[in-house]
Amino acid sequence: LSEYENTGYPFASVKLDSFETDNGSYSAKVFLQKNDLIQYDSIHLLGKTKIKLVFLKNYLGLKFNKTYNESNIKQIKQRISSLQFIEPIQPHTVVFASGKAKVNLFLKDKKASQFDVLLGLLPGSSGKKLLITGDANIDLVSLLGMGEEFYLQWKKLQPKTQQLNLRVAYPYLIGLPFGIIASFELYKLDTT
Repeated sequence: LSEYENTGYPFASVKLDSFETDNGSYSAKVFLQKNDLIQYDSIHLLGKTKIKLVFLKNYLGLKFNKTYNESNIKQIKQRISSLQFIEPIQPHTVVFASGKAKVNLFLKDKKASQFDVLLGLLPGSSGKKLLITGDANIDLVSLLGMGEEFYLQWKKLQPKTQQLNLRVAYPYLIGLPFGIIASFELYKLDTT
């Protein structure tokens, strides 16, 4: 029954018939009725969110016009709660009609981006210009609604010394089931 639920037949049923006993042994006939084949039709977003459907479709594994999979539906709550930039308003629902399954998600955006910048000025040595020092942490999450992340960390607290970390993560590049993660790190001490 579980195998049929995960391969497009969520309304499959199993029943026993012709139950018999004979000298301590038992026998019965098992009948399986698959019922209608169900395919994913659409995802409906209800609530105030800027998340894109193409991201959710890939992230949740709900491919349109593919066979229904009950295990994917059971994992929606856990998968949504692992995202830091959206949260559920109420539990999701699934509506079945004409051999199609429509998934309703009730979501709202959650603040996940962080922006901390501290800048300072130091007098240069031997009459040189002023030196800019500072510490910056910028972490921008899902600004475009695609689950992307742009991260920058910069520190320059002493002359001729600085640290820079950059990271860009963009899952499901142009709606495809793969993404990109790129990072760059720089640590400079004195002139080395």
